[in-house]
Amino acid sequence: MQSVVVSSLEAFALNSRDVETATKSDKTMRRVLQNVREGWSRDNAFNGELACFYARKDALCEVGGCLLFGERVVMPSALRQRCLRQLHHGHPGVQRMKSLARSYVYWPMLDKEIAELVATCNACSLAAKSPPRSSPVPWPEVTTPWQRVHVDYAGPIDGYSFLIAVDAFSKWPEIIRTVSTTSTATIRILRRMFARYGMPVTLVSDNGRQFTSAEFEEFCTCNGIEHLTSAPFHPQSNGQAERFVDTFKRAIGKISSDGTTIKDALEIFLQTYRATPNPQAPNSKAPATIMFGRQIRTCLELIRP
Repeated sequence: MQSVVVSSLEAFALNSRDVETATKSDKTMRRVLQNVREGWSRDNAFNGELACFYARKDALCEVGGCLLFGERVVMPSALRQRCLRQLHHGHPGVQRMKSLARSYVYWPMLDKEIAELVATCNACSLAAKSPPRSSPVPWPEVTTPWQRVHVDYAGPIDGYSFLIAVDAFSKWPEIIRTVSTTSTATIRILRRMFARYGMPVTLVSDNGRQFTSAEFEEFCTCNGIEHLTSAPFHPQSNGQAERFVDTFKRAIGKISSDGTTIKDALEIFLQTYRATPNPQAPNSKAPATIMFGRQIRTCLELIRP
């Protein structure tokens, strides 16, 4: 019965009320909050986690009964494992999970616990990334979102193919599920995509038939899009899309390993990827922040008081 209650609770995202309640029940958090309110005594010797908080005392504050380290919510010990599972919902991998966590939460040894969680995740282990076969080919620098877009197909997965588009500047991804990969179907998908974001200056693809047909070339020419294809002897020149296809396939495998449908797994992956700081993006910001000038709202926002 207890496990059923726990499972039901974890179906709901953590929120600031959960953090406030758990903070009141946490002996260490209560002591830290007392010191934040009354001032840290230099005469006391602080050990363990208290020493970690003392070293960061100038960046600590209280908001709504929650302890904050800068803009990050300090998670009481009772909620840390639940928080880790929420951060790992989209199986983002160690580095991306750390980046995501640093945008929202803090507690001592957080990075170590993230690494341990990913290392013991069966889905992540089964879908571990293979070493790169060659160094990526550099492209000219872009300066604005949607200036150059890389496209490729992934699949089939469960009878569907997926058209993938990655913005070279923001790293914002679009993934469209389709049963047809013909030029006509590809153009139809891109028209809908470009209606939302506008026409890119340059579109990069591989030499697949759907991208080299006269119909596709006419589509690009009529819309003022420079279409570049990767060299047959070096498909890695479309590395942005190639790498993302690999990331996508591994992520879908990890997320769907617990029975999640491919459709739901795709939505979970896209939201996680778009909201997670990307080390390849300008200033290592999240794709959504660069693409729209703001972070998209996720369940992690509920943690903040």
